[in-house]
Amino acid sequence: MEQPMEQGGMYCREGIKELLDVAKETVPGSLWNSTPLVLKATAGLRLLPGEKASQLLDKVREVFGESPFLSRGDSVSIMDGTDEGSLHGSDTTTVGMLDMGGGSTQITFSPQDEKTIQTSPIDYITSLKMFNSTHTLYSHSYLGLGLMSARLAILGGIEGQPLEGSQELVSPCLAPDFTDHWEHAEVVYTVKGQKAGEPIYESCYNKVEKALYRKVKKAEEVKEMSFYAFSYYYDRAVDIDVIDEKTGGVIAVRQYTEAAKKDFPAHLTVDQRP
Repeated sequence: MEQPMEQGGMYCREGIKELLDVAKETVPGSLWNSTPLVLKATAGLRLLPGEKASQLLDKVREVFGESPFLSRGDSVSIMDGTDEGSLHGSDTTTVGMLDMGGGSTQITFSPQDEKTIQTSPIDYITSLKMFNSTHTLYSHSYLGLGLMSARLAILGGIEGQPLEGSQELVSPCLAPDFTDHWEHAEVVYTVKGQKAGEPIYESCYNKVEKALYRKVKKAEEVKEMSFYAFSYYYDRAVDIDVIDEKTGGVIAVRQYTEAAKKDFPAHLTVDQRP
């Protein structure tokens, strides 16, 4: 019987091969050996124990080495938080980027207000050289505030630490009679809903607010900016039916809140909750 890690490596290998097949259909064969391959893993992989993360990256290196494309020793790695945010950098001064994975969420934009540059933590401001031009970016990756890691924090769990004995995580975002198991970063947690009689939306909102307290640095100018939002931001917008799954759309942040107030049914599973 295959172990979970071996299965993960197999899925990883096959997934990369599928992507390379698409590349072969797109890139002319004469250019394959001069077309570089790069894979930068994000926070979700950083949450795995070092050995398991390394094994998955080794699988990718093997596939890269077997492919006809150009790969080097540093073609596969785990990026740091600044790189993760800068990956979504834009040279359009009025548009920022938001991305949310399972382990972290990123914000990147080109600051127009000098106050933003002067008052932000030094590691939030970075320079990116592209096409002979240097761009100043506000870019930060909030490790622990991806959808799954934030959910664990809201539940009251600690990253990488399984519960002891009969311990349970109690969530105000779940119905009183709810009990189930939820797996995150290879740890299985037992979760249950709050006690009966509590207002679910208000209790859940307060819990989320406490989980985020002093963890997010506010840049005032973003209130007037437009952002492209990816990954779980997109998925949740589809879930609440404010954008089309295939074509996307334009929404305001308040629509997430309005949907939560309107559609907070008691029957949602833990995987469908915030």
